[in-house]
Amino acid sequence: MTKIGAGSYVSPAFEIDDDVEIGNNCVLSGSGRIHSGVRIGHHVVIEGQVSVGSSTWIGHHSTLSGVVEMGAGNEIFPYCSIGYPPQHPESPKPSGGVMIGDRNVLREFVSIHAPAEEMVTSIGDACYLMTSSHISHDCTVGNGVKMAMNATLAGFVKVGDYAYLGLHVAVHQRIHIGAHAMLGMNTPIVKHVPPFAVIFNQRFRKINRYGMAKRGFTPEEINALQDYYETGAFPAMAFPTVVEAESFARDHTGLPVYSLNSCSS
Repeated sequence: MTKIGAGSYVSPAFEIDDDVEIGNNCVLSGSGRIHSGVRIGHHVVIEGQVSVGSSTWIGHHSTLSGVVEMGAGNEIFPYCSIGYPPQHPESPKPSGGVMIGDRNVLREFVSIHAPAEEMVTSIGDACYLMTSSHISHDCTVGNGVKMAMNATLAGFVKVGDYAYLGLHVAVHQRIHIGAHAMLGMNTPIVKHVPPFAVIFNQRFRKINRYGMAKRGFTPEEINALQDYYETGAFPAMAFPTVVEAESFARDHTGLPVYSLNSCSS
């Protein structure tokens, strides 16, 4: 049974499945679909072409606007803002939208903007975005990514799977952050970040041994990666870690990339 709170408006063009709860004084305008098991708090505004996947919770005073497609089992905490046009004074009205996968957690005041040039700003599955983190236009964020409080991605940034961005990390436009990388707090990221790297104070300090071990990489894989980053020599056995690092290096030939134990300058 669907429950719609007092003072709420739901457009006839919105498809509302069974077992949906909508709080008081909400506005659902435009068109879209709210799947079964969704819980929407008070004073939520959903406008445009928005699809919210099953068993998702949206906290009070959050806003979803434009073209937004969200998967199942997400937790959207109060005051989040998803899908508004990019902060780009010269960009045309966005034609694309925001795509969010399954089982993500967006804490209070997270903001995610629509693309300026590409077709989508995308978030994968099982990401955890802490309070006031920001994903700008045309970004692509992989699976299992964690962004600490006030971490910020400028436009066109790509973040690989299971990367971790520390408190107040600021990533420059068009930067690629490799999978399993760890970015230390208060670090401005102005070069491409190789996979598995730990970046702090503008230096590639070491490889992310702790994070790799947690993700199930073997000591042999980890040590082979260490040797590759130190020497540049590809090992006799093609460990997946080294293959990924070598592929990243090849794709970014001639571009600014952090290297192990080198300064940003």
